[in-house]
Amino acid sequence: MLKLIAKALSIVFHPIVLPTLGVFVIFRSSFYLGMMQQAEQNATYWIVFVSTFVLPMIMISLFLLRKVIKSLEMTETQERFVHFLVTAIFYFFSYFTLYKLHAPGFISAYILGAFIIVFLISFITIKWKISAHAAGLGGLIGMMLALANLYFASTIFFFAQALIVTGLVASSRLILEEHNLKQVAAGFLMGVGVMLSTIYFYPI
Repeated sequence: MLKLIAKALSIVFHPIVLPTLGVFVIFRSSFYLGMMQQAEQNATYWIVFVSTFVLPMIMISLFLLRKVIKSLEMTETQERFVHFLVTAIFYFFSYFTLYKLHAPGFISAYILGAFIIVFLISFITIKWKISAHAAGLGGLIGMMLALANLYFASTIFFFAQALIVTGLVASSRLILEEHNLKQVAAGFLMGVGVMLSTIYFYPI
């Protein structure tokens, strides 16, 4: 039963859902709330959702059909490398599209940070199975910290929830024996560090 719950949490909070969730948090923050028209917000949601969730899911399905990967767990190094590298390409497409459409700088910086995290994971995973789940959630938390620090935006409600979810998902990865503690901790710290660095150095 415990492993079933852990599996469900790993699926619900899969890294590819986090960019869209992060955009939702940004738009619901006290700083960005009402800053963009609803139509502009909807367009941003669709760009991020399609390019960071729908397209990667389509590619994963094609990889399964073509036997490029054997299962959704992607336990083999080659499978993880191909998956993360292709996903990183879609993430960059999302950033590039938002940049060209002159989306708010903070949102573009957030998606760029997400791209860098996935891109780094794709190469780290060749030698070491770092936790992508922890890295994604670390990126989400890093974004909230930057949002609060740069714009004094109220994100405490989402921040508290994100910390709880991070704890649950990290525990789930350990329960499922997909990662050890070092891999989870390294993923989380990398996610926070990369996201904060990207946002602070981005010309917002």
